Amino acid sequence: MAKQLNARRFERWVQNGQPTSWRWRRKVDEHVEVVVEFLRDAGDEPPGKAVSVSGESVSALTIKHAKIVHDWYQEKHVGAPLLDGAGVSVDVVRFADVPAFVILKAIALDQRQENKDAADLIHVVRYSGSLQHVAKLFVERIRTGQHQEAVKEGMTALARRFGDDEFGEGFEKVGLVAYARFHGNEDEDELIGAQRYAAGLIQKLLVEIDAQLAATS
Repeated sequence: MAKQLNARRFERWVQNGQPTSWRWRRKVDEHVEVVVEFLRDAGDEPPGKAVSVSGESVSALTIKHAKIVHDWYQEKHVGAPLLDGAGVSVDVVRFADVPAFVILKAIALDQRQENKDAADLIHVVRYSGSLQHVAKLFVERIRTGQHQEAVKEGMTALARRFGDDEFGEGFEKVGLVAYARFHGNEDEDELIGAQRYAAGLIQKLLVEIDAQLAATS
C-alpha cells in the first residue's frame, strides 16, 4: 500500500516534525491537495492510536466503534478523472449512512469536543430529509439489534452534548457552542440563535426517535 502511494507521489503527513503513516498527502497544485487517511475500528486498542497494518508499511488510526460502517453504509457510483491524466474512473464508493455517521460523530464530539464534529453532525441531520425521515433511518437500524453499544453511547452523547438537563439548557451545551463557533458566529445574538436552532434540531430528533420506537414496539 505504501509503495502504491509513493508511486502516485503521495508523501507521509508530517505533524510536529514527525511523519505519520496513517495520513498521506499529495499537493496537486497551489489550490488542490489530496489527503488520504487510513482508519480502523479500535477494538481492544485505545482510540486515537496509530496501529500498523501488517505487510503494508502503513498504519491506521483507531476509531471507537468504527466497525459500525461495515454494516451500516450506502453505496454510490462516482466518476471522476484520475490524477496525472490517467483517465476517468467510475467506481462504487461506500460511505457511512446517516445513523452510523451521526453516532460516530456524536461519540467523537463527546470525547474531544472539536467544533467540526458538531458542525458535521448538524449538517447531516439537517440536510438528510425531514426529522421524521431521519428518525425512521435510526429506528430501522436500532431494530436490527446490531451495534447496540455504539447506539447507546451515541444517543447518550447526543443527549448530553445537545439536550436540556439539570446542568443547563441545551443551547448552552458544548455541542451547540462548538457548532456556532465553527461557522464563525461572533455576534452574540447570532451565536445564541445558531445554538438554539441546533439544540432544537437534535432534541426534536431524539424525541421523534423515541416516539417511533414506542409506536413500533
